[in-house]
Amino acid sequence: RGGYLERKRELLGRLLIDVIEPRSILDVGCGSVEVVGEFSFSGKYTGIDLSPSILKRNRQLRPDWTFIEGDFLALAPGGGLDADLVICFDVLAYQHDEETYQRFVQELMNVTRRVAIINGFDSSHGRGKAPKLTAYHEPLSSTLSQLDAGQVSKVGRFRGTSVFRVDKLPVMSVE
Repeated sequence: RGGYLERKRELLGRLLIDVIEPRSILDVGCGSVEVVGEFSFSGKYTGIDLSPSILKRNRQLRPDWTFIEGDFLALAPGGGLDADLVICFDVLAYQHDEETYQRFVQELMNVTRRVAIINGFDSSHGRGKAPKLTAYHEPLSSTLSQLDAGQVSKVGRFRGTSVFRVDKLPVMSVE
């Protein structure tokens, strides 16, 4: 895990936390809380994961942060989970049902106030040696573009996946 943690830290530090100074972070699939925990972040952090053992460990590492056990898709609609920065690493690749994958990406965008950092497959070639464990429906860049969620930029690679930054476009009011 060491090399992967360092790569996540490098991506998040360079792209986000040091730059946008979020007041709130939502970490969907917060298994590697050590990644975000290394930054000098003083806002509200909420992590969501399905694994009780991961959440127990995360609560021990960061008792000052909020951790929720549950399914993001069940919690997100109307759950008050919106945040300035939404992070979702290593989750989309395990959404085997295409409709669930589409809903997951849509809900990630719905809860993002400013910036989202999401990784996923941008081609079927990234699945490597684990094609039965992981799922590929379409390039993540296409999914994000179809949602018209904001400015989408590919910012790196991580474990055979592409990492995207989505900057939400401000909503223009009509007067």
